[in-house]
Amino acid sequence: MKNTLKKILYFSIGLNILLLALLVKPYWNDFLVDANIPPYLKNKIYVMKTSNYKVYKTTKAYIVMLGDSITQGVDWHELLGRNDIINRGIAGDYSEGMLNRLHYIYSLHPKYVFIMGGINDIRHHVLTPNEIAKNYDKMISALKNRNIKPVITSTLYVAPTEKKHKKINGNVDQLNALLKEIANEKGIPFIDLNSKLAKGNSLNPKYTVDGIHLLGNAYRIWGNEIEKVLKKMEAESDI
Repeated sequence: MKNTLKKILYFSIGLNILLLALLVKPYWNDFLVDANIPPYLKNKIYVMKTSNYKVYKTTKAYIVMLGDSITQGVDWHELLGRNDIINRGIAGDYSEGMLNRLHYIYSLHPKYVFIMGGINDIRHHVLTPNEIAKNYDKMISALKNRNIKPVITSTLYVAPTEKKHKKINGNVDQLNALLKEIANEKGIPFIDLNSKLAKGNSLNPKYTVDGIHLLGNAYRIWGNEIEKVLKKMEAESDI
């Protein structure tokens, strides 16, 4: 009797496993494919924006702003009062995504590229500060190899209203220390925007709409810092 019950139990378990496998199979290949897609390509805004870049008629820019939603969030030509600046910020982008769309920057033949990113990598646990810095290093080298002058802007803190802001901002500090090292090694400017927008070790709430994204008063300060760096770099180019 016991042997019969065991056989029935084993048969039942085996049958359930088989049924489960049959149910899962149609979705398994999709899961494997999705697992191999880089995080930045899962971002529909990234796909849409890069698709747009292919059809834009603009072929020349003096300055390109490269980054994520914080860069995307303002009309730079209006903020700085110039028509030779192009915004290439993409909401939700990661440092790997920025690295892998540099060819859209090259096609604009800019003289200067201002870079800010990394906060999405940190907030969504995609990459460590060291891994993000490696992507920056690759971006800087690639731009310099094409005689484009890069400028790194510090990755911004999040405000205290953001969940786990202390941990996030600790990683931001680690990343910015690495980015400063890269800037020094490569001989390029580093804009420490946190020193202008932070309150303690967090983004000052008066500069943000949601704890991450910036208000106009913050963009005005950022724009002033850009103009200072541009003035210095252009003066050095004339020597």
